[in-house]
Amino acid sequence: MIAERAELSKGTIYSYFESKDELYVSAIIDAFIELENALVVTASRDIPVDEKLKALFSTFVDHCLANKEHLRLGLYFYTNTARKTIPRHLLDEIDDHTWKALDICIKVIQEGKDQGALEESVNPTELSIICWRTAVGLLEMAMVEDENEEDEKMYRNLLDQAITLYLKAVRREKGA
Repeated sequence: MIAERAELSKGTIYSYFESKDELYVSAIIDAFIELENALVVTASRDIPVDEKLKALFSTFVDHCLANKEHLRLGLYFYTNTARKTIPRHLLDEIDDHTWKALDICIKVIQEGKDQGALEESVNPTELSIICWRTAVGLLEMAMVEDENEEDEKMYRNLLDQAITLYLKAVRREKGA
């Protein structure tokens, strides 16, 4: 499929990569870089932190739904099978880019704490991971469903509800 899209033979493609795994990781890294750039743009918006966090996770979901092949590959690289068989340096590349994306969310949550919008007890890393994994879980469910706009709309709504609940739990009360 990759060779077809690039209009190259499989042999030519493999002259650039040592293995199929390396080729797939390269494709995923390109998708991660696109995602990171989109998250940076979203994070730089001058809007309240709760809206910004919702926008970040919406950006993530939009990116994944627009790049389902990359999402499927990315999910594969987090399975036990892949973790046991794929060279560590390739897994480290994926992990590094996952953390780059998460770090953008972590910084926005820290910004919310610094502004007094979020409870001081909130751990930005933990909240980012919880929100991220919620989004990934909903995306995994969406991938199982037949692809249609109604299902995508439902999963986007579920994500919005989940993020709203998380933010409600960590939002600092006015005057507190």
